[in-house]
This record gives sequence, structure tokens and C-alpha cells, in this order.
Amino acid sequence: MRKTAQANELKGRQVPDAEVRANASARAGWNAIHSDCERAQIRYDDWLDTFEAVIDGCETPVIDLGCGSGNDTLYLIERGKRVIACDYAQNAIRNIKKNFPEIEKAVCFDMTEGLPFEEDLTDLVICDLSLHYFTEHRTFAILDEIKRVLRPGGMLLFRVNSVRDVNHGAGKGREIEHHLYEMEDGGYKRFFDGHDIETFWGDWDQVFLREEVMDRYELEKVLWKGAMRLREKTACVNDENGEGEEMSDIRLIEPTMAYEKEIWQFRQEVMDSDDKDKFAGCGNLEECASAGEWIDTIRLHRNAETCPPDTVPSNIYIAVRESDDRIVGVIDLRHHINHPILGAWGGHMGYYVRPAERNKGYAKEMVRQNLQHCRDLGIRKVMITCDEENLASERVITVNGGIYEKSIEVDGCPVKRFWIEG
Repeated sequence: MRKTAQANELKGRQVPDAEVRANASARAGWNAIHSDCERAQIRYDDWLDTFEAVIDGCETPVIDLGCGSGNDTLYLIERGKRVIACDYAQNAIRNIKKNFPEIEKAVCFDMTEGLPFEEDLTDLVICDLSLHYFTEHRTFAILDEIKRVLRPGGMLLFRVNSVRDVNHGAGKGREIEHHLYEMEDGGYKRFFDGHDIETFWGDWDQVFLREEVMDRYELEKVLWKGAMRLREKTACVNDENGEGEEMSDIRLIEPTMAYEKEIWQFRQEVMDSDDKDKFAGCGNLEECASAGEWIDTIRLHRNAETCPPDTVPSNIYIAVRESDDRIVGVIDLRHHINHPILGAWGGHMGYYVRPAERNKGYAKEMVRQNLQHCRDLGIRKVMITCDEENLASERVITVNGGIYEKSIEVDGCPVKRFWIEG
């Protein structure tokens, strides 16, 4: 079984005595907590409801990493999922095997020593309050191992402590590393702020992230809830739906006259197409007499002070392939949707991939990069829509974390509304 270099290094390096003691203390504590548990006692909260579409669409076994008494395991089994439940407390795994005879597998191991699974095993790993007990080095190694067992485009759903979780130890005890503290029982506990999230998950694609309060415990607990997708960096290979894996060799830039010829060739290709929604996300490119006129119009729309009446501030980006500087698509970003059309069915963004460049995964990557622009503008809840019959567009939205809200009728055509949070 192939292991990452970092995981191999962990197994081979001398572990500091303090870490050994902290790990042993934590394991003893969790074994005491999970000394006995019956299935009827297990309760779960609704945090995974946010990711219902992701879970429903997962056809591989789901790895519940740090399963504890089986709260999330129960949630998944009730929804017909195959589950691999994992914990390093022997009592927890003993209870899982007793309470869930239908479980795919229950495995006892220490995740700091690597995950005992083959690569590309699953599309989904869940870590519910199980990733915040380790030094920085070991946290990165664990995330590296999760990447290894995830299939391309796979997702990690997690909750971790927030630095505002004062009722459960934030800022208390001896600080071992930045935001990592030694608790009274000798175990370690880490607390995260937004910068920490970016540090540990910066090389993942952020699908969802929100700081929130949970009510599982007697005292209020503040935590981060997130969904991160394994970033794909390989060239496109068409999938069974003909849509292609996600591409990462494009960049979104604001159009300039350096692309004048490319812009006009793109416009002509759109004009010649039989598409129903020509020029989606392209602003007024169809009406413009030149690329320069279009670029000038885009500049006016960037600011509320200069955008025309009855419109909202927006940006338009061209998606340029880095290998040959070719425009493969256009996407826009509306700064808000406080507008009768945008708020009903227009949404925060529209996009168009030129016909000759379709089925290569560019739409997914364009939306992914544009969601980062949304976050930069402080837009934390993004609405994207598509015609009910446009299954390819719907897949682009959902693979980027879109959660279906409802369908509405626009000029006799059913339109689906999706929201992406984070």
C-alpha cells in the first residue's frame, strides 16, 4: 500500500515524549467516555444536513474518521450509506461493532500513524470534531493521508474547534504551539481561526465554510463547519457524462485590449452557435460594435457610482487558458442580487463556455475561481440558477457545493435555484 512521504516520515521519526504522553492521556480519556454505549442512546445533530446532496450522491463507502460513539455513523446508515467507522479508542470501536452489525467495517487505529486504507478508496471522508488534537506537523500529515485515500474530486466534511470556543478550553492551558493548548488532563486541543483554516486547507478547494454554534453539549460550543474538495491538478479526462474532470490550467482575468482579437473571435463563435442562452454572463457583448466598447462598458459596471440605472455593480472575467492564451469562456459576478430579476432567478453569476471548448471541465473551474472572488467581496451566500433541463449546468453547480433550494417558472420554463455558502 502506497503511503505519502510525510506519513512515512511520521512513522519513522522519534515522537517527542510530550506528544506520546498527550496521546496516551487522550486515548485513556476517550476509552473511559466510551466504556459502554447502546444504540438507543446514540443521538446526532443536524450538521450533515447542509451536505445532504453530497452525501446522497456518494456511492463509495464513507469514512467516518474519529467516529466516537457513532453519531454520524448512525446518520449515514439511516440514509443507506456504507460506512467505515474509525477511532483510536478501543472501546469506541467495540461499541460500534456491537451497535451497528450492518457496518461496512469498523477499524481501530491511530490516525497520526497513517490511514490503513488503499489510495483512491472513497469520495467522502467525515471528521467530526476529530482533527483538532494534534501538532501542526501531525495535522498536515493527517490531511495528507486523507488526500491519499480520497478519489479525485473527493470531499472532506469536518467540524473543528473555534478560537471563540471559550466554554471548551479556547485560550486556556499551556500553549504548545499557536492555538494548540495542553489541557488539564494532559491531552492537546487545537482551536482555529480563519487564518488557521486557510493555513491547513489552503491547497484544497473550499466548498463551504462557516463558524457556528452547536448545541450537543450543556454549554454552548463554537466551531467551524466546512467542506473541502480535493483539488485536481491533472489534465482533463472526460468522465462518463462527457463533462470532463476539473481543469486548473485556466485563470480568470478582467478583459483588456490585449485580448481584442480573441474577444471578437469568441463573440463570433457564440453568434454562430445554436445555444438557447447565448452570451450568458457576457454582459452586453452581443450588442457592442467592438471589443473596446465592451471593455469600456465592463469598467463602468464595476462601481455603483458609474453602473447604469436599474443594474447592479458587477465584474466580468474572461477565462484564459494558460497554455495558449485562448479565451475558453466568460463569467460575471454581480456584487449583490437586490434586484427584481437577479433576486428571483438571475443570481450572482452567469457563465458561458465557447462551444469548441466544452466537455473539458472548464465551467466547473470557472465557477470555482469565481466563488473565491465572491469571498473576496464578502459574499458568503451565492445564488446560482439553471434551467431544469440543463443537467450539465446543474452538475457544475452541485460539484461546486450548490444546495438545491427550489424551482420557479420563468417565461414558462422551470428554473432551479441553488445556494453555495462559504
